[in-house]
Amino acid sequence: MRFVTIGTSGITREFVAAAKNAGAEYVGAYSRDISRARAFAGDFGGSLGFDALGSHAACGDADTVYVASPNALHARQSRLMLEAGKHVICEKPAATDPAELRGLQELADKKGVIYVEAIMSLHSPGLAALKKAMGRVGEISFAHIDFSQLSSRYALLKNGEMTNIFSQEMQAGCLEDIGLYCVYLTLELFGKPDRIVSKSVFLPSAADGRGCALFEYADKEVVLTHSKTAQSFSPSQILGDRGAVTVGSVSQVKDVRFYDAATSECETVFGDMSKVGIMEYEAADFMRFEDDPVNTAGDYAHCREMSLLVCETLAEMRRQAPGFTF
Repeated sequence: MRFVTIGTSGITREFVAAAKNAGAEYVGAYSRDISRARAFAGDFGGSLGFDALGSHAACGDADTVYVASPNALHARQSRLMLEAGKHVICEKPAATDPAELRGLQELADKKGVIYVEAIMSLHSPGLAALKKAMGRVGEISFAHIDFSQLSSRYALLKNGEMTNIFSQEMQAGCLEDIGLYCVYLTLELFGKPDRIVSKSVFLPSAADGRGCALFEYADKEVVLTHSKTAQSFSPSQILGDRGAVTVGSVSQVKDVRFYDAATSECETVFGDMSKVGIMEYEAADFMRFEDDPVNTAGDYAHCREMSLLVCETLAEMRRQAPGFTF
């Protein structure tokens, strides 16, 4: 994989480092500021900088584009790159409109390229460990999936300074940023719920700052909580009649522990791993989808199906919370 990037944020830096560790070759960067693009590319050994997306799409030195711009630009920029015949891995949310996401997936098929949403949790080795541990807890009746992380920019917002991550115009806010990870993990572990009840609380910026949801299944209830205005210090929990599993990070699926109800003993089934280390698995899987489409067709299809199911679920959660404008 020879790739270029859109965006110069911290997540882009982490992905470039991870992809290079996985064996990919970094070519260059796009930014509206050409000097920033060239400086960013140079930091990672890339030789090209772009300040025009058309030139970026036409770059013959790269076959893949990693999109990490503000949320509202993801779908539009992905479409431009797919139209140019590039493989695309796009940061979440790949799109906020299910019909638009479905159209992008169809475009990728038409062009014969790979298009996936960048979601660490689906590729983390901790996910398999979590699923195996869930088989030990017996009959699961309840789960609480939480991602509450106080934003470093919340203080700026309270002081009247606007930022993209708290902007509805940028399709940002808590649900589409970190709440999305709660939805991904819940749907991956338990499938589509029979019923959803959801609520979001909005900030003066008009973006949502926190929220919660109840996902009802025939045999269990799953409560999801997410916040960018408060910091949680407790893990997520999956409860059964023979024990429980806790998850320290739902976005990276790490610090996974099994608790035996009979003995109260705790066993760490998957410990800590760096974010870049987990993103290496994500990049490696994307490269496998590109290089071996026949043998990875099932895994690729699952990633696409999950992206669409999550997008549809988030759209329903927004529908239930008057205040969203996208």
